[in-house]
Amino acid sequence: MIVIAIIGILAAIAIPAYKYFIIRAKVSEGISLASAIKLAVGETYDSEGFSPDSNGAAGIADSATISGNDVMSVTISGISAGLIIITYGVGAPPEIQSDTLLLSPSTTLGAIQWTCKPGSIDNRYLPSICRS
Repeated sequence: MIVIAIIGILAAIAIPAYKYFIIRAKVSEGISLASAIKLAVGETYDSEGFSPDSNGAAGIADSATISGNDVMSVTISGISAGLIIITYGVGAPPEIQSDTLLLSPSTTLGAIQWTCKPGSIDNRYLPSICRS
């Protein structure tokens, strides 16, 4: 009986931790999909001297939607130049559906550094590269 009680306690601790791990992996899909847009933002900055404020300004067709299993869209914001918005869709777990993750560029001596910001996504679901 004691062994069964110990296994039950361990399972009660491990299952929620596993759930957070799975959701963080799904959030990471958006960061991977954003790599093409990060490259386009960097190339635009290098050639034009400014960060683009839309997919079209970065040389990515506006009609082309970058999406995945859990990601509804990855786009460059019209509000802030170079800001990439990752929006999670219907295929994502309910905890992150329609939430956003932001990748914000900053330039230092001609190099672009990317900062991951939570947007509307809960901090506990952020992958390790987004947590500080």
